Amino acid sequence: MDIDSVSSEQSIAITNSWNSLTFPESKNQILRQIPELSSAKFQFSLWHDLKNSEIKGNQLKAPRIRIGPNEKDIPLYFGEDCDTDIESAHHELTGKEKTKHRDALENWEKAELASFGYQELQNGYQKKNLYRVLAKLKSVKHLNLAHNQITNISSYSFPHCEYLNLNNNFIASFKCLPKVSKISFLTLKDNDIMELDGLKALRSTSIEELYLNGNPVTFTAGYRQRVFSVLPNLKVLDGIYQLKTDTEPVEAVETPKSCLIS
Repeated sequence: MDIDSVSSEQSIAITNSWNSLTFPESKNQILRQIPELSSAKFQFSLWHDLKNSEIKGNQLKAPRIRIGPNEKDIPLYFGEDCDTDIESAHHELTGKEKTKHRDALENWEKAELASFGYQELQNGYQKKNLYRVLAKLKSVKHLNLAHNQITNISSYSFPHCEYLNLNNNFIASFKCLPKVSKISFLTLKDNDIMELDGLKALRSTSIEELYLNGNPVTFTAGYRQRVFSVLPNLKVLDGIYQLKTDTEPVEAVETPKSCLIS
């Protein structure tokens, strides 16, 4: 329709229709218009606290290491009008019986694949819970711990781990890594590693691929040559297969005499 051809009566009708529309004034009003899923009230529940739950931890693909609020505080998150009557869905175990039941369902000792990335570990109790789980991963082969603000997990051992993702953490040294005697693939992108101290600990492993992109150490002279000299079985470094120049003696690598910034 041509705007110029709109009659005054049509303009009035359009204006009245527009004025009759109401728009939410806040995000809360928008959320109230969206119907919640029936399972929404269980979002802060632990699966092993629910009655008749038979799911094992090693069956979960990407579990969250997170503790939700106490039931009395749930209205703070849902609003006063929410349905918080979920006690009937939870078991009534307490103390040692509750811990025993939790451990049996978590079953982390038998987990071969564990993905605990993006766990939002700003709070101490969250870290404590994650480290409790890490201590039990004695069968894990594929472990993802990316984006967790981890600084040091050298006290942990993953004897069967072949793949380890520690990208985007706060690790400053190879000495802060766990014991991974069977490691084949290790990625440490975007951490704070500045030197190769401690890298020799991986010499006796089966490591074939190592990723250090985004670490300060990658900008040091002779970086690739030094890494391959320490890890002779390494095939891929930072996504690039070993080059002929990577086998040159470290002494032959020229150190830049100046740095030009333009």
